[in-house]
Amino acid sequence: MRILGKASDPRVRAKLQQLTKFVAEFKRATRQKDAQALSRTVADEFTLIDPTGNVIDKQQMLRDITSGRISFKSYQLRQETLAFHGDTAIGIDSFTMAGSLKQATKSGKVVDLEIDGKYRQTNTYVKKGTRWVLAACHLTHL
Repeated sequence: MRILGKASDPRVRAKLQQLTKFVAEFKRATRQKDAQALSRTVADEFTLIDPTGNVIDKQQMLRDITSGRISFKSYQLRQETLAFHGDTAIGIDSFTMAGSLKQATKSGKVVDLEIDGKYRQTNTYVKKGTRWVLAACHLTHL
């Protein structure tokens, strides 16, 4: 991963260490569908733009993950760049995943859509008190 800015600055290194720990916790909570941990790691005002342009808030994301509407078989993250701006960080990552999304058709039938593929995401993290939280995410299918 490339750190934009002063990567040698001890304050930046400390933030990087905290954020790395946060990302690991978020991934674990997502994999285990842990609603409490996910709720702690996502800002109340969280917004996700999915690959089709839908705007999803925190509550919808929590429901989608914990209900099994979104199911991940595999997920491999490659962190590309990270820039700190005070208590805000912008991360650009790419990932490959295999999974499915339960989606209602026009007739009302629920089907599993494969969401396998390569994606790029831009994440905005903010520090609230002593903890980092995910404030926004924008996904693009590659």
